[in-house]
Amino acid sequence: MSNISFNVEDINGKNGFLFNPISGLDRTDMLLASAGNFNNDSIGDLIIGTPFDDSNGSNSGKIYLVYGDPNLGNTGSVNLPPVNGIEIPGNSASERFGTSVSNAEDLNNDGFSDIIVGAPYADPNGNADAGQISVIYGGSQNLGTSFTINGINAGDRAGFAVSNAGDFNGDNLPDLLIGAPDADPDGKVDAGQSYLVFGQQSGFPSTLELSSLDGTTGFAINGVAAGDIAGLSVSGGKDINNDGFADLVISAPGAEPNGPNSGQNYIIFGTNNPLPGNIELASLLPENGGDGSQGFVINGQSWHSDARLIGDTNGDGYDDLTIASTRGAANYVAFGAPSFTPSVELSDLEDGTQGFRVQLIENGISRGITRGGSAGDINGDGLIDMRFVSGNQTFFVFGAQDLGNNGVIDLSNLDGINGFTVITPEAEGSVSRVNSVGDLNGDGVGDMSIETPGPDTSSSQTRIIYGNIAPELDLNSIEKPGIDYFATFSGGETSIISNSFDLTDFGLDENGNKIPLDSNTATLNGVTINITNLLDGTSEILAADTTNTNITFNYDSATGTLNLNGEDTIANYEQVLQTVTYNNTAATPDTTERVVEFVVDDGAAHSNTSEVATTTIKYGVEYNIDWIQQLGGEKDDSIRDLVTDDQGNIYFVGENVSSNPNQNTGRDRFIAKMNPAGEFEWFKSMGRTDVDGATNVTFNNGHLYVASDQSNGGLFVTKHDPNTGGEIWERELLGITRSNSLVRGIASDSQGNVYVSGDTSGDLGGHLGSRDAFLVSYDTNGNARPEWTKQLGTSLSDHGQDVAVDSNGNVYLAAQTKGDWPGEELVGDRDAVVVKFNSQGTEEWSQQLGTIYEDTATAIIVNEQGEVYLAGETRGTFGQEYFGNGDVYLAKLDSTNGETDWVQQLGTSQGDFVRDIDTNGNRIYISGSTGGDLGGVNATGAADPYFATFNQQGELLATKQIGTEVTDSAWGIGVSEDNSVYIAGLISSVGNSNVLPGETAKGQTDSFVIKYSDTEIATEGDDSLYGDNGADTLNGLGGNDTLTGWYGDDTLEGGSGSDIFVLGEGQGIDTIVDFSVGEDIIGLSSGLTFNDLTLSGNEIISGTETLATLTGINTATLGSDNFTIV
Repeated sequence: MSNISFNVEDINGKNGFLFNPISGLDRTDMLLASAGNFNNDSIGDLIIGTPFDDSNGSNSGKIYLVYGDPNLGNTGSVNLPPVNGIEIPGNSASERFGTSVSNAEDLNNDGFSDIIVGAPYADPNGNADAGQISVIYGGSQNLGTSFTINGINAGDRAGFAVSNAGDFNGDNLPDLLIGAPDADPDGKVDAGQSYLVFGQQSGFPSTLELSSLDGTTGFAINGVAAGDIAGLSVSGGKDINNDGFADLVISAPGAEPNGPNSGQNYIIFGTNNPLPGNIELASLLPENGGDGSQGFVINGQSWHSDARLIGDTNGDGYDDLTIASTRGAANYVAFGAPSFTPSVELSDLEDGTQGFRVQLIENGISRGITRGGSAGDINGDGLIDMRFVSGNQTFFVFGAQDLGNNGVIDLSNLDGINGFTVITPEAEGSVSRVNSVGDLNGDGVGDMSIETPGPDTSSSQTRIIYGNIAPELDLNSIEKPGIDYFATFSGGETSIISNSFDLTDFGLDENGNKIPLDSNTATLNGVTINITNLLDGTSEILAADTTNTNITFNYDSATGTLNLNGEDTIANYEQVLQTVTYNNTAATPDTTERVVEFVVDDGAAHSNTSEVATTTIKYGVEYNIDWIQQLGGEKDDSIRDLVTDDQGNIYFVGENVSSNPNQNTGRDRFIAKMNPAGEFEWFKSMGRTDVDGATNVTFNNGHLYVASDQSNGGLFVTKHDPNTGGEIWERELLGITRSNSLVRGIASDSQGNVYVSGDTSGDLGGHLGSRDAFLVSYDTNGNARPEWTKQLGTSLSDHGQDVAVDSNGNVYLAAQTKGDWPGEELVGDRDAVVVKFNSQGTEEWSQQLGTIYEDTATAIIVNEQGEVYLAGETRGTFGQEYFGNGDVYLAKLDSTNGETDWVQQLGTSQGDFVRDIDTNGNRIYISGSTGGDLGGVNATGAADPYFATFNQQGELLATKQIGTEVTDSAWGIGVSEDNSVYIAGLISSVGNSNVLPGETAKGQTDSFVIKYSDTEIATEGDDSLYGDNGADTLNGLGGNDTLTGWYGDDTLEGGSGSDIFVLGEGQGIDTIVDFSVGEDIIGLSSGLTFNDLTLSGNEIISGTETLATLTGINTATLGSDNFTIV
């Protein structure tokens, strides 16, 4: 069977092994590469560089040669130095011998493979850090450096990268490629220089000076511009244009063809033409006359500076190239071809003919990918395979003739047939290196190494995983062989095994060899399918379809076991297994992952049973729009915060501008109450003769409070009657005004005490820096509580943000700082801070957290169990991939000490913001705005509102994104006890033209409230169903329904009744599957009229845009009476 995923914790000596940490080495950085057949025993060997070894002085470095063997690592682990192998130390302190290692083929033609080792900080000829390279001839005894290659100038760091270069010049001798990224050719500081050293028929001298290369012995390759650091990565030995000469790749991560840090990769074609001693990479550029005949350049976008020649992945006879991002952007593969244009953009590779993009979409979120490169041929099919890394996952993509022919490969779609995933423990950190290491166990199939930083900085974890013959990549028969599947349950019957599931039984041939039996004649007796961790009892259901077979089934709801029984063919059992589904009808299901095991009984004499598959069921949440309200007057309106009460009512606050001269001038604050159906209970507008704005609202145990401000005035907190909205009392925060302070958060406890947070440059009795955080409190009667007047911070700039209260009256203040918070230390440019006070106002702890860049703390919440959750924004990474231009994060903190339990990072490449947070106990919700595609939906404007849902373990359950064609944002989020989610914010309705589905523009800037339900909201009655910005499927069931797909290519099914299907321009191509002429109606929105339409075939067209296709309907037969304006 083919494995979809493999966990390295299942390594057992048969399928691979672990290198034990090296005793006495403080930092176990291990760089692995194939050493070829170094000792000429017909089995591949391994070279390991450890540049921080101290054998001959601090960081002198060392290499280990591990000889391959069929029994290598059969105990599950291998010590270094190896029992079967050698070690070679560096010569002197600080040279870091082993920083780069590579197979060098057989340089001296003695039948033994040779190796090349870089020591970029060596000081040859007295030139500090000029770098030195050692070439070691293969053999079985008397080993040591066979000759050295010296760098040229101090600081060049020659040997930082080394590579076998194949036969570049066609003389049948292997060549060597060396990178010196800090060299200064032509006086260009850090432009970088690389060197190709030709193989020599007469052999090499004991010392070779790179400065002596003259075109006959090799040549230097000069970087283009200062700071390019060309040669930081080099690659060779493959023939991308199939002309019989090996080609070279020189990567220049500092080059800026598409902005800072975009990176460039230069490909130089091999040739037997005479060459000078120096080659300028600039000569390949089209602006300098480059025409693609000598080579070409690939321009990066986001740190795309690690290109590798990897061999032929698609069987077309041309070797191919990977282009990886070192910062987690998409990776790319460029197919080999007979010719190339002189300059290639990454977007050129997305057509499926020149190459393809490699991406990872998980739970609708685009994840960063790094370390793309060759995996060798790990499945033995003759094609080169590839590897890519995202966090603790390494994805292996098998070569195939149709590889990437649609222009993109999504790593989440690997199914064991087209590739698989290797998972390392999260505690070891993100995978740091992956390499193809040749065939170490002599089974004819290439193997691979995977390295992680390890659980601490002193001990990396390096593992070898053995390859196996395709398509049964079972990783050498681990104890529980089989296929691991993953499914996501979001309600309703969910398939939990792939429809390509393959079941095979085996027999023995006349020689005793195992062979697969004919699936149409060989029989099985039964299969047992069991939920191993049944958590919701009889609410969890397994089912299968046994139609047209001799198989029967029964389900034991007490144990979660589905039994398939009866003798039938393997083919029929395979058919039935493909129909197995899972369902959970619990009102509030436990969202812990379920594991389902499939065990087959072959009914033989001894009734052999074996586990053939395991499915992990993840719980997701599917939200549907219940209703939308777009609100406002003729001018500007915005909602700034929202909260729910125990009955599902919502209260929201904000500001509006009145055009009525008899009302208060300027901008007024308001507070409003809606019931769960979206109907106003009351609306109160409050203001003075100046600009007012209500910024925050809180509700707890019948107590309703609002925080607001007035320009050129003060900051206020008011208490309101939740039944009428009437003001009970108002208090102005003393000592601070709107001119020097901002209110940013409000919370209340069950006793009616209210807490207000913000930041100020004023003085509440303890002014500390240019700006401080503050916290004040009033009791239920409006009396100030002096013990709660807090001014906090550092001598620099600090900002108080949100505030939260738990059920015991403990108060948590979220803030951000540019200094060392008292008792803490600054981590980055700006850090998040959380401070806990007990119910008496005494500080219990503070915690400063962040990345090495800029981080904020925006919103904080505490659930009924006392769990603390913090949301904010980051410009760095919390041990996860950084998506770019600012990500959002959600962190869980230990309420007893503030230590971080977990952090989940979320974002796009376009900039993302978080505004609010809420929880209903077992789920956490954040809202804000995104400029990209968050959750796999298409951004429709400069920014869209979104919300995201997480479980208590930090796993993302769902994201929803909606918006108009301009800038919109969700400022507030609230969750009711039935898990309904309410978001509110503003819409920049420029020109009164941008509206949410089913709504109309009210003014220049409108506010909105949207209710989402996590259950199917369609009924047999009359419903209004809305999609959002993605590809939605809406089913109205019975009744007279209105279905609005909104943006994206949606599928609309009205069901029985007279239904209205709403279409609009620029909103995708919808498919209406059950339109009934004479009963259903097409609704036209966004100013469309019937006269704007062209009806042709089964399509409805406006101008050149197809709005919808109607299944089974010739639209030319429709008339104006089949349409209506909505």
